[in-house]
Amino acid sequence: SVRGNVVYGERNGLLSGDGYSYLRNNQKVLVEFGAQEEKDLPDIGHENWNNYSVSVLDMVKAANHKAQSFWSVANRDELLKLLDDGRVVQAGMEWYSGFNQSGGFKSPWLITKNLGYSVGGHAVAIIGYDLNYQGVKVYIIQNSYGKSWGDNGKFYVAMDHLDKQIFGFGGYGCYATLDIQP
Repeated sequence: SVRGNVVYGERNGLLSGDGYSYLRNNQKVLVEFGAQEEKDLPDIGHENWNNYSVSVLDMVKAANHKAQSFWSVANRDELLKLLDDGRVVQAGMEWYSGFNQSGGFKSPWLITKNLGYSVGGHAVAIIGYDLNYQGVKVYIIQNSYGKSWGDNGKFYVAMDHLDKQIFGFGGYGCYATLDIQP
C-alpha cells in the first residue's frame, strides 16, 4: 500500500512538511519499513492520511515486504522487462490540475499530454503496460488516491509522454527493487 509508505515516510523525516519528497526516499521507506498489503490498510481518503494512527502501521506485516536494495531504471526496455517479470516500478511524474477528477479527468483515464496547470511532482506505481489501449501504447499506473479515483485507482499514461518525464534530462526517474518477491 502506498498509503502506509507515505505515512511512515512522513513520520520518519522522509517526507517534508509540505508533502514533497524525493523519489529515492520512497525506496528508503521500503528498506527501513517495508510495505503493508493494501488489504491491511483501510482507505480513508487521500486528504485524510494524517489521521492514520500509529497502530494502523503494522510494522510486523510490513517487515515481510522489506527491500534490501534499490536502483534506478535506465530506460523503457528495462522498465518493460521488470513489468514482464511481475515487478512494480516506482516512478515520478509531473502532476497537473486536469489529472484530478475535479479537473475533468474521466474515463478512459488516459493521459497523453499535460492538462491544466502544474501542481508539482507525483510518485506513482507502474504495475503493467498495454501496447494498444485506446490505440496508444500505455503504462498502467496505480495511483495512491484510492479505489474511488480513476479506473478503480488506476490510470493509463502514454509511454512516450511518461518516458520524457522519467528518462529525460533532469527527469523524475524510476526505481525498482528486485529482492521483494513479485
